[in-house]
Formats: sequence, structure tokens, C-alpha cells
Amino acid sequence: MALAWQRNPAELGTVDDANFYQLLAESTMQLLGLATLLWPARARLARHSRTWIWVLAGAAVVSVVTSILVYLFVSTGWSAVLSFGGTAAQAFILLQVMNDPSV
Repeated sequence: MALAWQRNPAELGTVDDANFYQLLAESTMQLLGLATLLWPARARLARHSRTWIWVLAGAAVVSVVTSILVYLFVSTGWSAVLSFGGTAAQAFILLQVMNDPSV
């Protein structure tokens, strides 16, 4: 991720870029994956796990949605960093669900 960020030109994205529509598709799939991960496990999780999962889920949703706005108004490189952060938060959610003793 760091190498991709370093080599990315510091420019704004536009709605005419193919990469913008790829970001929209990736963000939609990321949010769908998050929903399908959390919906079945929401009632069976231990309280401590549930708290961390919802904190991480909130961070993931904010990162994914913000990455679209950052792509258009700040920089395409920072947008990729935010999107990667959402993916990392989702990975930590999966680890939390898998290691929860009540599931």
C-alpha cells in the first residue's frame, strides 16, 4: 500500500475516471461484505466482542464512504489509503468474529 501511495500522482479524481467507478464498485462490495458478515453474527456475539466489532464496523463504513469523497476533493492517493483502512478494519472484524467464544 505504501509503494502504491508513493507512486500515485497527487491529483484530484473526477467522475469521468474509470478508477472512480472502480472505487464505487469496490466500496459497494465492501459495504455488502460487511453487512453479510455482521447480520448473521449480531445476536450471538459476546458483549466485549460486540463492542469492538461495532466500533470497527463504524470505522470501516466511515472509511469507505469518505474514500469516495476524498477521491473527488482531496487526492486519489489518500482515497486509496482510506479504502485500505476500511478493508483492514473489516479484516479485524472477521478475526474478532472467528475468535469469539460464543459463536
